[in-house]
Amino acid sequence: MSSVKRQDPYTGKKLTTTEFEVTDRLLHDHYDGLELSPSSTGFLPSTIISEPDNAYFQEIAYSYQQGHLWMRQQIRLRAPIQQNTTYQVTGSIEEIYS
Repeated sequence: MSSVKRQDPYTGKKLTTTEFEVTDRLLHDHYDGLELSPSSTGFLPSTIISEPDNAYFQEIAYSYQQGHLWMRQQIRLRAPIQQNTTYQVTGSIEEIYS
């Protein structure tokens, strides 16, 4: 167990801003892993962007990391996801249910 002290989550906490790139490799791994072919529409699946949300775990988890903390992730897309594009990802903790 790490001895690094970190702040437990709280309502209103702003998470770090990170970047996420939709690379050819990411798409290949996604489609290959699910045994799917890319859509003929050219639209990319929103499920490929779960990585940035999951990367926030160290900022949203309680320090004791025991049991299960249910997390609802919500992604706001303002336009279709594009291949070979880098996106800025921001987050915040809006509610904590007890």
